[in-house]
Amino acid sequence: MSAEPIHATGQPKPQVSPRIIAPIFIIALFSGLALALVNSATAERIRLVKEKELNDALALVMPGFDNQPAMEKIEKDQGKQGRLIFYPAKKGDQLMGYAVESTVFTGYSGEVAVIYGVSADGVVGRVKLLRHNETPGLGSKAGLPGFLNQFEKSSLASFRYQVKKDGGQVDAVTGATISSRAVALAVERGLQDLKLVVGN
Repeated sequence: MSAEPIHATGQPKPQVSPRIIAPIFIIALFSGLALALVNSATAERIRLVKEKELNDALALVMPGFDNQPAMEKIEKDQGKQGRLIFYPAKKGDQLMGYAVESTVFTGYSGEVAVIYGVSADGVVGRVKLLRHNETPGLGSKAGLPGFLNQFEKSSLASFRYQVKKDGGQVDAVTGATISSRAVALAVERGLQDLKLVVGN
């Protein structure tokens, strides 16, 4: 007969019954599985919401396409300068133009992302502010039509994408010059790089 383990105090060390361990293990296992399932379902919902938001934005800025621009996208990571994604919009075999998603990090509070349509001859169509962290009531106004509409029908050949304070043609949002500059930069940078992508 084996002796019981002895504590330093001289008292026998209590034994943990397998009857206690087994239920604890089973509870932990099922809790982990339930958490994994919840996380997976949540991630899928988030993916679907983002996918819908992108598709709605593409339809807004480049209406009429019948291909799947997101499946043919061209991405360009510019590091600390930002990111660019070009979505070719086609009608049948005809290239209508591109939807350009342009992100810069020069907003008052960092990231500013816009998406806009560009026709095959380089003219800007509708513009939409996708993401930003700008001040509500000030920088956030750079996402309103009153500001964004001034970019419509513009092009690199006919428009200077700087605020008027910097010698350009962009009417800045009152009290939000930095946010206005960021949006203008995002539009201009996308147009400049699109020329390299399409080779003209």
